[in-house]
Amino acid sequence: MRIGSATRQALRELAPQALASAREGLRYGRDHRLSCSAREQIAGYRAGREFGLHLLPAKAPLDGLIVDAGANRGDFTAVVRRLEPRSRVLAIEPIPQERERLERRFADDRGVRVDGHALSDRAGTATLNVTSHSVHASLLSAREETMSIYEGGTDVTERIDVETAPPLDQLVDEPVTLLKIDVQGHEIAALEGASRTLAQTGAVLLEVLFQSHYAGDATFGELHTFMQDAGFALCGLNVPYHFAGRVLWGDACYCAERYAG
Repeated sequence: MRIGSATRQALRELAPQALASAREGLRYGRDHRLSCSAREQIAGYRAGREFGLHLLPAKAPLDGLIVDAGANRGDFTAVVRRLEPRSRVLAIEPIPQERERLERRFADDRGVRVDGHALSDRAGTATLNVTSHSVHASLLSAREETMSIYEGGTDVTERIDVETAPPLDQLVDEPVTLLKIDVQGHEIAALEGASRTLAQTGAVLLEVLFQSHYAGDATFGELHTFMQDAGFALCGLNVPYHFAGRVLWGDACYCAERYAG
């Protein structure tokens, strides 16, 4: 099959990019001492960038307990398990339909445990605002002026009562390699119930808001101060999502002192 000059030029331009991406994936595998194959290191690294896993410092391992708070359909959990088969994941997801998908998806994976609570600072019940695109679901009420920026998926389709977890300190009784929290503005409450867990956590991945999206949410400045007071240093921040000249949100990685620097 013949290819035209434009196609040949595109392939020549693509090859260096693909090669550079592969090298980054292999370097990531070495830096984190991953036990998966080279092929999985390359593919997993590419997939993991969507969740901020590339922000982890070189010394941070992935072979211990990973907590995925706000697991949704389990894509982050799947990437972690792909990159490091020695990992164990506690996937926390309160939306019943998504939790059921999680349980089906990882039914044959003994390295994943699913918990159906909404992570908060105390046990009890709360109202969860479920949205048409479930990644926007929150225990907090959305700010229409901000959420209207997004193209669909933010409308509340139902409000359900969910059990809030005992503080994370009661769900976890061992050191945590990586704590990922994506709970749509409710991060401070989740972290306030995790003081003991944070003291034995290596790294924390947070979705941070640079502009308020929900009534009573925690924006970047408040979260940054909280994490510093908890003994963590900001060691990674991706290029944030912005729209119409406004910076809206991004992924931040905070590291314990033994990984920072």
